[in-house]
Amino acid sequence: MIFIQPEYRYLLKSTDRVGEYEVGVHSQHEIFITLHHEVAGKTCYVIGCLAAAPEKVLELLLLCYTLKKEGALKFSLISPYLVYSRQDQNQPLKSYGLKWAFDSLAACGVDEIITLDVHNAYFEGSLSLSSNLINIPPLPLWEPYFYQYAQQGYGFVFPDKGAYDRYEFLHQKDSQLGSLKKQPKGI
Repeated sequence: MIFIQPEYRYLLKSTDRVGEYEVGVHSQHEIFITLHHEVAGKTCYVIGCLAAAPEKVLELLLLCYTLKKEGALKFSLISPYLVYSRQDQNQPLKSYGLKWAFDSLAACGVDEIITLDVHNAYFEGSLSLSSNLINIPPLPLWEPYFYQYAQQGYGFVFPDKGAYDRYEFLHQKDSQLGSLKKQPKGI
């Protein structure tokens, strides 16, 4: 059964196995989840992401916790983007966001995370859930589209040098390529 946060509904073409849930809010701004399906003994998937407004993050964590509490046999979080990967090291006086994210998901009962394009292997094996992280490289998914659009004369701009380098196959196809340079705020 698949539970999906509303903002990610567009990712599913079929809604045959979609589990419905409802988010409510008590008078003191306390959210609650009501499942509309029994999940005991079932394998479940949640499509959502921690990269959202605070109330959506709470919704995701509470949904995950509720599935586990109700006896989901196993469940995976399918997250289009692995957030907090920039905070992948424990530095003095700074948050360690990736560890917080993984620990929060593990505490809510997430068994594995399936995500797209983890391009930071620094943390692999060192955090909770990192051994249960399934990385889907985007290249096999997108390569045909890149070729199609390159043949039509489109160019590509990547968000940083790392992304530019990961799509090296385009460098040899007379494609118009560029990348952005990230700078800390205020510079």
